Amino acid sequence: MENTAVAERELVLSRVMHAPAALVFNAWTESSQLEQWWSPPEYETHVHEMSVEPDGRTRLVRRDPDGFEYPTTLVYADITAARSLTYMQSDEGDPGQDAAAIGVAVEFQEEGPESTRVTMSLVFKTAGQRDLAAHECDSGSGAYGALRRLDQFLQDFLP
Repeated sequence: MENTAVAERELVLSRVMHAPAALVFNAWTESSQLEQWWSPPEYETHVHEMSVEPDGRTRLVRRDPDGFEYPTTLVYADITAARSLTYMQSDEGDPGQDAAAIGVAVEFQEEGPESTRVTMSLVFKTAGQRDLAAHECDSGSGAYGALRRLDQFLQDFLP
């Protein structure tokens, strides 16, 4: 029963990045790089704290073009350099999302010397939140948009 419940709340996304796994992982775990791709293109992202270790936290704020801020906290569970990240994401600035919420697992699998498949598994508190996130992904925003922006960032700015 639990697996069915998780499956109804889970969203899995995958994209091949045009960079080695170590560079993709670094873009996810270094504040100056994360700020370049985390939010939608018209937003600014500012990392206020970043400690990528078990029980460590990343605190960031996304600011939309109208100046509205979306504080977000990531609390890490497991980290394997250039292989995987697992964390809980809480979007504190959006009470309608019922903050304490999204479990995220990210896997980095090299598919060649210059390409890495990134697979994200997001587990939401409710199937309704998952459906909303899936709709955002279908429209090209949300997590899928972030993966697209990450790939573009890696192509434009990293060696």
